[in-house]
Amino acid sequence: MPELLNPTFAPVRSTPPAALPPRRPARWRTAAIVAAILVAGAGGFLAARHGARAVTHQGDSPAPPPRLVCIGYVDVEGGPVRLSPAQPGRVVEVLAREGDTVPAGAVLLRLDDEPARFAVQQAEAALKAAEAHAARARVRSQQHPRQVAALGAAVEVAERRLAAAQHVLDHKQELRRSTLVTASEVAVAREQVNELRAAVSAAREQKAEAELTDPAVGLREADADVASYRARLGQARHALAQCKLCAPEAGSVLRVSARKGEALAGAGSEAAILFCPDRPRLVRAEIEQEFIGRVQVGLPASIEDEADPEGRWSGHVAAIGDWFSQRRSVLQQPAQLKDVPVVECRIVLGPGHGTLRIGQRVQVTLGGPASAPAKD
Repeated sequence: MPELLNPTFAPVRSTPPAALPPRRPARWRTAAIVAAILVAGAGGFLAARHGARAVTHQGDSPAPPPRLVCIGYVDVEGGPVRLSPAQPGRVVEVLAREGDTVPAGAVLLRLDDEPARFAVQQAEAALKAAEAHAARARVRSQQHPRQVAALGAAVEVAERRLAAAQHVLDHKQELRRSTLVTASEVAVAREQVNELRAAVSAAREQKAEAELTDPAVGLREADADVASYRARLGQARHALAQCKLCAPEAGSVLRVSARKGEALAGAGSEAAILFCPDRPRLVRAEIEQEFIGRVQVGLPASIEDEADPEGRWSGHVAAIGDWFSQRRSVLQQPAQLKDVPVVECRIVLGPGHGTLRIGQRVQVTLGGPASAPAKD
């Protein structure tokens, strides 16, 4: 027979449908096993939950809240400072180098200060002219009473001359009635009286004008000019001082963007130097809305470097933000996602955090057991 030629394979025989085993009972057995597993799991979950609640209510103190893991960034109190000159100018010298530790007031770079020096000289000259004008106004103020007295004496002189001319006119009019003088001589005497009468009126007007003049007004005006030019001089000297970019306080230089010979646009442009003040380091942890209720001030925190598991530090939550906002960018990282609003928690670090760097991304664990000791 053909099947004897290939003993490896069994002969194929057709089996009538009635001889096949029924499949429906196998499906029911599988469904029953799955249902039994689900019932057992649900019962175990409820039992465990009930047991946890019993421990919480029967114990002396509530169970500690579960740990919360979030992302944070290392920062400094107040944040890094972006330093730029307050006025535009050309860089002539860069004294700071990246990584330098400098004291407060140290010169970091210098701008071309020649135009500022010319402005200072011009302001000094204008101030001297204003001071001279004020000195003359002060002298005029002191001379004013004497000028009024002199004008009063001039009025008296004019009045006496008028009285003498009037006597002469009266005498000549008597002589004219006796035909001892001519009519022309009487007319001349009359004109002299009119002339002196006008002189008296002019002298009186000059005296009245002098009395109405307040010398203190001119003096105050001159003093105001002096103050104005003194302020301009101070402004020019301030502009000259701004040609030097100095460290606002003790700290370190993170980045130097300015180069010798390039022109800076002044305030509002790209920072010439990124400066880190010498202040305590901290971690700004970002908590989303669904987890912020589990955070409280004083909660212990454990900080780990994402790239180096050996880098661990300890701290505690010092402050919790009062508003939901976009994620803070410590060093202006455009690629960082900021679309999810978070609450910022400030974590104060314990001693021994010298290896933490500004902007370093860390993993923060809040709550749970005591934090790991700080890494020296």
